[in-house]
Amino acid sequence: MEITWLGQASFRFNSRDVILMTDPVNSLTGNISARQQPNIVTFSHNSPPNTSGLANQVVIGPGEYEISHFYLSGMGTALKTTPPTEELSVNTIYTIRVEGLTVCHLGYLTQKLTPAQIDQLGQPQILMGPVSGDGILSTSDLQETISAIQPRIFLPLQYPTEENVSEQPSLEKFLSEMGATDLEPQRRLNLTETNMPAELRITLMELSN
Repeated sequence: MEITWLGQASFRFNSRDVILMTDPVNSLTGNISARQQPNIVTFSHNSPPNTSGLANQVVIGPGEYEISHFYLSGMGTALKTTPPTEELSVNTIYTIRVEGLTVCHLGYLTQKLTPAQIDQLGQPQILMGPVSGDGILSTSDLQETISAIQPRIFLPLQYPTEENVSEQPSLEKFLSEMGATDLEPQRRLNLTETNMPAELRITLMELSN
């Protein structure tokens, strides 16, 4: 399975020529290039922008989904918004199983998970979680979450590119407190059941298109 990062919370998973994309960055404009065109799209927020024409299958919210050879499980958590709104906002954490691998995308997580919620996630080998953004988990709470889930690979999301360099301190603080230094961003990851690291590895991704 190949993983690339498209910015913010958006990753592209290519497995046997079936493409799943999380939280498309360009969905606000509908400007998704042919190379990015997914078969499956997931949204972490329960009020996404217009999804017309994004993909054959659009997944929004908690539930169990089987699409092609992807198996998805969505678990809802309360989403704190700034400013608060009367409408209940839900963040969906997706567990994605494909090719013998389990990936967990935490979405826009704004509060610590309970032990029961962590148990529900199982034991994903690959964890994706936010390191910056309004109201998201503190660095210490995110560290606790990573420690509780015990993935083999952690991929930060919601971290700065040239367009949002103001978020750089959040990423630097996280990496420093995790003891991760001199990381070389990867353009893509090709992962299998047999090439997982023995211990936690934090990996930064280059912005792809």
